[in-house]
Amino acid sequence: MIESVEVLKDGASATYGSDAVGGVVNIITRKNFEGLEIGGEYRDNEVNPAQSLNFAIGKSLDKGHFSMFVNYYEQDGGARGEYDWLVKRSKGDSFIASENQYDSSTGAW
Repeated sequence: MIESVEVLKDGASATYGSDAVGGVVNIITRKNFEGLEIGGEYRDNEVNPAQSLNFAIGKSLDKGHFSMFVNYYEQDGGARGEYDWLVKRSKGDSFIASENQYDSSTGAW
């Protein structure tokens, strides 16, 4: 349902209030959307597969307009040990020195 995104980098507090000193992001939604749109996505990988389903519906009425957008998203979580680049850090390459302790009796970091 997003038609465009407008980014104002300069302060816009005169228009948007005191919270807009650092800039503003305007998300402009579609107006007078008519019809039905259905979309979906499925990602399959070894660590965390994900799927999404979405639909948009819109109808013009005598006294206005009705539109609705629904999105469903699901992603399986991945454990730290399932990511190669995190496993290396958990085996003694941590940024935190106290986590780089190796226990020779158990063979664990």
